[in-house]
Amino acid sequence: MFLKCPQRLFILITLLTASTASGQSSEYVYGSYLPNMTPCFSSSINRNAFSAVPVYQAFTFAQAAGTVRYIRVWNDGSIPFSASVLAGGVGTAAAATTSILVSSLHGGKLSANILAMCN
Repeated sequence: MFLKCPQRLFILITLLTASTASGQSSEYVYGSYLPNMTPCFSSSINRNAFSAVPVYQAFTFAQAAGTVRYIRVWNDGSIPFSASVLAGGVGTAAAATTSILVSSLHGGKLSANILAMCN
């Protein structure tokens, strides 16, 4: 009934790979980009910390004018991460806040860039 050590290790690696592959991406895009848009928010994070749990970073902004029409979250390397809009997002009018949460998938290494465009 008990599995041998190599079989246990194979099952563990398979489960870990399957659980992280579903939520990872190197780019998240919300909305549609048009050339007449202007940047209303831009930021980035590059954190390398020793951690057994994922690293989270929330970005919150309120644009002075216009409406958010396009949000892009990406990284330049191959570090998997997850991004989600917590509040606001595409269609948010001026003076309302938009919050975006990015998180690492494998512990303490998180690298991401955020660009929001308004018109």
